[in-house]
Amino acid sequence: MNTLTTLARRCLAAFTIAPRRADWVLAGGLLPLFALATGVLGFATGLLHVTPLSVCWQPIVLISFFIPSLAEETLFRAYLPSWRETERPIIWVGGSTLIFVLWHIVQPFIWQGFAPFFWRADFLAISATLGVICAVLRMRSGSLWPGVVFHWIVVAGWLTFLGGPRPGDVL
Repeated sequence: MNTLTTLARRCLAAFTIAPRRADWVLAGGLLPLFALATGVLGFATGLLHVTPLSVCWQPIVLISFFIPSLAEETLFRAYLPSWRETERPIIWVGGSTLIFVLWHIVQPFIWQGFAPFFWRADFLAISATLGVICAVLRMRSGSLWPGVVFHWIVVAGWLTFLGGPRPGDVL
């Protein structure tokens, strides 16, 4: 089977495989650990700070499901093999996480308003941690959906009440 066929098969599987209950339990168990670690780092460095909830928070939450959550999970993790397909999952997790972090470094060259956030070491450390978790969720479950939802909850929380950039501020 050629490489493109393999990647296409993995992407299709990532979208169509239904996560098991255990996959959602793992995602739900990792979320408070991620929130704790992120909170300690983010509040200590000033990246995170409680902000008033925007009066139009609903569109932010809705849009953040598609961009960045679904888009980035598709781009950076849909092609990953399941645990059963590879003898070296750490290489796949590490590679997809590295590309994910590099993407966040490059984004301010496209949208300059992101630079104050995306070029911070604390933001990149949090992004790397998010990338590892989402890659593990994808490879363990075979499904993209636990990682998409995890990513969505993180981004929506940051954008709505933890000091993340508002769309009007960065675009």
